[in-house]
Amino acid sequence: MRTFEVYHEDFRRDFMLKQIQDNEDVSKWIELQTHTNIVTAFDQFVDPESGLKFVMTEMTNGGNMYQYVEKLKLDLAMDVPRSYLELIYDAGI
Repeated sequence: MRTFEVYHEDFRRDFMLKQIQDNEDVSKWIELQTHTNIVTAFDQFVDPESGLKFVMTEMTNGGNMYQYVEKLKLDLAMDVPRSYLELIYDAGI
């Protein structure tokens, strides 16, 4: 799958275009209300030249949830402090 960073002149900001499977439908994702912990999807479309399907989303700092939690360098021992649990829970929402 391919991913591209594009600049949209009308919005004057960068967006991420990510190739998705032909049978994938992200319309429910596009309809979601914006939230700080969820990547916002704006549109899905098929490129007329290549026939590839893409979703346009806001820019992110990359990675996945595991990498994000690992980067926090939390002590995830059996006696995890409640503040850590709340931070992980908030990140997971």
